[in-house]
Amino acid sequence: MVLGIEGMGNFVSMFTAPVAATWLAWKVLFIVGFFRRWRPVHALNLVFGAIHVLGFAASAPGVAMINLVLVILVASTKNYFFTAR
Repeated sequence: MVLGIEGMGNFVSMFTAPVAATWLAWKVLFIVGFFRRWRPVHALNLVFGAIHVLGFAASAPGVAMINLVLVILVASTKNYFFTAR
């Protein structure tokens, strides 16, 4: 849900900043991957989240904190993705 809310900012700004459409597409992939239990998407989400935490730590600590919360939430779903069905 947090990722979807954050994606709304990308949706609004994608008309003035085309790179926001790329980030919106990634967020849609992450959300779909969560519901479909795609393990590679889970791993990519953790990697991208960690990059964002480190990348925004100095310049935008608030953004880094949001991304840190997202990484923690995604990491806590490990059992959902990596258990026998």
